[in-house]
Amino acid sequence: SEYKILQDNNTIYIFGAGGTASWFIPKLLKVCNHYPNKAFNIILIDGDTVETKNILRQNFIHEDVGRNKAEVLTERYSGLYSNVTLSHIPKYATWEKYDRLKDIKRTAQEMEQYIDLDAINLEENSSIISLVDNEAFKIKLDIWSMPRNSVLFNSGININNGQVFADSAYYIPRYILNHIELIHDREELDLNPSCADVSTTSEPDQRYVGNDLAA
Repeated sequence: SEYKILQDNNTIYIFGAGGTASWFIPKLLKVCNHYPNKAFNIILIDGDTVETKNILRQNFIHEDVGRNKAEVLTERYSGLYSNVTLSHIPKYATWEKYDRLKDIKRTAQEMEQYIDLDAINLEENSSIISLVDNEAFKIKLDIWSMPRNSVLFNSGININNGQVFADSAYYIPRYILNHIELIHDREELDLNPSCADVSTTSEPDQRYVGNDLAA
């Protein structure tokens, strides 16, 4: 259960700070508060900034526009509970080793926006929560985390509901083995539009309720 996960894992890495993450983080903090004698270290990782279109379904306000999403959420929720330390990395994440194998190239300027997964000091028995809308990155994170004795959560949404795939290094299959279609991945820039872009069309693919249910 989620409570058992929190009892066994002190550090929680959250990739993505947008549609689902912005609603999930305050819920997670309330659960952490159930264990006042246990210290939690939560790290938010996202290079995206708040745009006006995000206000429609994400947990941001107009004053946040132009700021890094992970920074906004860290600032907003830090200090609410004495047993939780909240920090952020204002960059997108990638796995350079995987990128080289797939011949994915980025300029030096583009790489300034990214942090390499191998540069993250993943602690033993950590929890990893993937709340990104990028299937190519989900593949990287799944493969990278597999030998690292971690619990991995992948969240997804559609128009009116959400789902979560939870996995552990102790169990098979992993996320990618349950989503074989993802093996033939493409570079991130070639993938479908972001949830925020899609949700502003005449036939939105996601609505607030989907993000909240996923959270």
